[in-house]
Amino acid sequence: MSKWDNETGPLGQGIGRTLSGKYCAADQAFSTLEHDARRLERHPAWEWFCQKVHELELVCPFDPELLDLIEGQGSYFGPKENVDRYLQMIDNCVDLEDLASAVFITLQTRLAAVRSGSAEVYKRAKDEDGLSLTIPKDLLPREFWNIWHVANYAKHRDDWKGELNGDQVRTFEVLKRLGVVANEHNPAERFRHPWVVMDCARRITGELTLSAALRAAIDIARSLTREVLVRVQDDFRPLLPRIVELRLANTSKNGSLNTARILDENGDDASG
Repeated sequence: MSKWDNETGPLGQGIGRTLSGKYCAADQAFSTLEHDARRLERHPAWEWFCQKVHELELVCPFDPELLDLIEGQGSYFGPKENVDRYLQMIDNCVDLEDLASAVFITLQTRLAAVRSGSAEVYKRAKDEDGLSLTIPKDLLPREFWNIWHVANYAKHRDDWKGELNGDQVRTFEVLKRLGVVANEHNPAERFRHPWVVMDCARRITGELTLSAALRAAIDIARSLTREVLVRVQDDFRPLLPRIVELRLANTSKNGSLNTARILDENGDDASG
């Protein structure tokens, strides 16, 4: 059974409950969360980004040995074609870093909706339904925050020139854990190379090519989102008897409101 299937979970507001009015505030909030989570299944730009990355990789693959040959010794004496290939590779990496950044930033917009939506479930359950349930500190897995902070770096990297503070420190700790930090004490040598997002994508996913890493990162974000939904459902499962009571108590009120809303939207009267 798919983890999207809420027949196994206590919360949700399908068409049946909507029309009958048998739902509570937590049901509504969870349905909104689920809708936002489903948006992680697709994004109009993801396939284009990944395909463009794949094309650039075919044109000029990243060559760490060539990079070390040109940059590692401080000076280079050798065939000009190596220099030409190196310069093309650098230009290519700039484009690849931009594309990788775009993928992570769009992933973060989806994850942000899941983050706020899950918090809203607990808030409405407490404020409107009287269900005393505190949102777990570990509701969002560590892998969620890996993607989140890589996106933060991608958005704000131009502000990382000097000493770090606030959110930058938290993001830097994640980047350090991912293994992309070279020197945490010298801003000029902070990272192993300028293509931090590319490096993070490979380390998060374990994929060697960037195109494969970005596709894997998208899949990880989808999986994490489903995991959050399952965790929320499991958290509310012990409260199901009380949730059923709330639904029954709200049936008359919600049913009348929904009927009025549907008739108003359709421009119909009660006779049809």
